[in-house]
Amino acid sequence: MANPPTYEPLRFNPVAGVLAFLIPGAGHVYMGQATRGVLIGAGILGLFFGGMFIGGLSIVDSRSPRMENRISYYGQVLVGPAAIIVDRLHQSMFKAVDERTRTTRALNPGEVIIPAGDPRNGRNVPIIARAADGTDEGPPYVKSLGKVHEIGLLYTLVAGMLNLIVIIDAAFPGGRLVPGARKATTPVAAEAAALAASSARGRASDDRSEAPDATGGPEAGDVDVEV
Repeated sequence: MANPPTYEPLRFNPVAGVLAFLIPGAGHVYMGQATRGVLIGAGILGLFFGGMFIGGLSIVDSRSPRMENRISYYGQVLVGPAAIIVDRLHQSMFKAVDERTRTTRALNPGEVIIPAGDPRNGRNVPIIARAADGTDEGPPYVKSLGKVHEIGLLYTLVAGMLNLIVIIDAAFPGGRLVPGARKATTPVAAEAAALAASSARGRASDDRSEAPDATGGPEAGDVDVEV
């Protein structure tokens, strides 16, 4: 039976795992797989910011009144600091306190943020107020709704789940075929190929043993000679 292919042993690389979380693909670049790392980073970050382009800033919201957004944030944060920074900017720059409900929320159409220190604001935190009549003031962004919001949310969530796979792959490298070893997908496949080759050789040997004599005549021992 042919020897099975040689695979790299699994090992633990915490530095590559941390780098993969901080910047998608950086862990593979650290391990010398630059092309693979760049493609990973471009794919995951492109998917994440593509989702934001579709659904807007509101899809990354750890304090959303909608449960699906709050739960999805735990998946989005696997993209790394990019998701955390986007959420912090969202909370600090695009939300304010609603004095009627005493809650922090995003703005609705026709509302504006009155920053702390403004003469119209008697509190030390930004508050929400109605836009002045006859002005074009409005919210800094309009929250996406319906399918557009759901598609953008799905894109960013999938980006986080994919980066989780990348983090695991970077933190526990190995299990790959050693360069120069015989090509085979798995040890089981290699064993099956060896058994098939052995069976083929056996059938060929049986066919040769059953073939007739090349001369086509009787053998010498089978001929009766009269004296």
